[in-house]
Amino acid sequence: MKRLSYILLSVLALTACTNSERADRAVAATDTVLPIADTTNKAQVYTADVGLTGNEKAFLLNAALSAKRINAFAHLATQQAKSTDLRNQAAKFAHQYNTMLIHLETLATGKGISLGNTEKIAELAVLKKEQGDQFDQLYTKLVLAEHANLIQQLNNGSKVANNEIKTFASSGLNIVNRNNSDMAKLLK
Repeated sequence: MKRLSYILLSVLALTACTNSERADRAVAATDTVLPIADTTNKAQVYTADVGLTGNEKAFLLNAALSAKRINAFAHLATQQAKSTDLRNQAAKFAHQYNTMLIHLETLATGKGISLGNTEKIAELAVLKKEQGDQFDQLYTKLVLAEHANLIQQLNNGSKVANNEIKTFASSGLNIVNRNNSDMAKLLK
């Protein structure tokens, strides 16, 4: 009887450790987390026990980081840009990327991931010191570079298996591409 109890407990323990629902959670990310991300968030992408693959977790973190950066640059440009057109466009960007962040945070929270708010944006301190045309030029350069990064992240997100993430990435890609085109028109 004692032996039967031992066998039964062993089988139950083994079954508990080999949960078939965890299969996709063991898939490591082939995409990397942006180097500017907080180390806690980087670790979470690789170790968080949620129902997402590594690439899906990396997408959520990277897309949120890029959207936060553009949002911060845009908020500053609404106050400091010399060009009225650039200020108006920055206000539009601030609204759109704030909305994107809200959707990303809701999506991530629903999947059990915290996107965190601890990243410092080093370029923001440099941008704050600029005035006039120099501010406008640096702002434009930073936003275009971050748009290129966000487009790459959204392309990656549109290829993952999770339908919610794929849908978000596809609609976000349309917005970012349109914003990129609008900014290019201002530069002409």
